[in-house]
Amino acid sequence: MLKPHLRLDGASIMRHLSVPSAQTQHWLQRCRLEKWLAEHIGVSSLADGNKAIPLNDTAPSDGDESWHGNAIVELEPRGKAPTHWSEHLDPETYNAHKEELPNAYETQGDVLIVKIEDSVWHLAETIADAMLTQLPNIRLVCADLGVQGDFRVRDLHPLATRDGTTGTRTRIKENGYLLWVDASKVYFSARLSNERIGTLESAMKLREHLGRELIVADPYAGVGPSMGALLSQPELVKGYRAGDLNPDAVELLNDNLAYLEGRRKNIDGT
Repeated sequence: MLKPHLRLDGASIMRHLSVPSAQTQHWLQRCRLEKWLAEHIGVSSLADGNKAIPLNDTAPSDGDESWHGNAIVELEPRGKAPTHWSEHLDPETYNAHKEELPNAYETQGDVLIVKIEDSVWHLAETIADAMLTQLPNIRLVCADLGVQGDFRVRDLHPLATRDGTTGTRTRIKENGYLLWVDASKVYFSARLSNERIGTLESAMKLREHLGRELIVADPYAGVGPSMGALLSQPELVKGYRAGDLNPDAVELLNDNLAYLEGRRKNIDGT
């Protein structure tokens, strides 16, 4: 296994793949998929106009056919580990478009959803690659193109993927339980988590007032986040009916209810 060399003055250097500037995103994607990319290290600019992509110890050696004639060079890593995805952009690109770059995004599980202005759409894949580089837990970056269809779900356009997959079905954790979601098929908002806790508190008060467990009907359950909150509380719900108008939501709801039923506990914890 190749190890980074050390300079005599104590400053470490790393292997980088030198590629033509126009091929940077292609090689970033290739190195990421092959798990050759050194995480949290920025791409450097070389004097000849090429870009230098930082490699980890598992990447092939110089001259390997995998590189298609591109050379390995040894450089000092580019600065300290970036704290924001935009630091992975070429400085010239960032300075030219910093006012138009996304200033917010949403994550659902390992899927990141971001709105990109038309004026920087030509940089969409570059932005997505920078986000993947900065956020190791993200598998897929998608552009949010608005809503579509009768159920007003998001029109998502995959921009960059860590492992070659582009499916938007993913699992999120909310208030201690897991839920399957798919932003391209079903509406779900993590921002409503506190409201769901409020629903749980109201249901517990109602149970106390009635002196018995509740029968719950939720005809617009979506993927089941509110049911997750209710079913997580022992001896709160005796029975329930849950559904949704969106058939894709019903499919995810059934998967989530099967999981929630499996972890449901009685008051004694058994």
